[in-house]
Amino acid sequence: MTLTRRQALLATGTTLTALLSGCGATQQEFTFSATPGRITQQGLSDAGYNPDQQEEIIQQRTVEAAGQERDVTVTNHLRTYTRSISQRGVSRELIAAVFTSPSISIVGQQFNPLA
Repeated sequence: MTLTRRQALLATGTTLTALLSGCGATQQEFTFSATPGRITQQGLSDAGYNPDQQEEIIQQRTVEAAGQERDVTVTNHLRTYTRSISQRGVSRELIAAVFTSPSISIVGQQFNPLA
């Protein structure tokens, strides 16, 4: 199953809300940032793709945890690559994407916001 960008962002927000709902940490703000993903230059060259767009997707939420409100900021990265092909005289553009989301650790436990 392939996640759309909207589904991935919704899953991130929903998961963070669920994870922090019982958190008794004293920290008022949680910030998590992913490392931008990329395809190597050799890989792009071999596949015939060209870099297209690079986007930083920042999600901010205020959630209630242990009877207190917590601010959560998650920074995801999306990079797209394009390649033009022609099949039976019809030109098409193929798009490849690399989406990265941070690993989240709260009160010593690791969580994947997209899981």
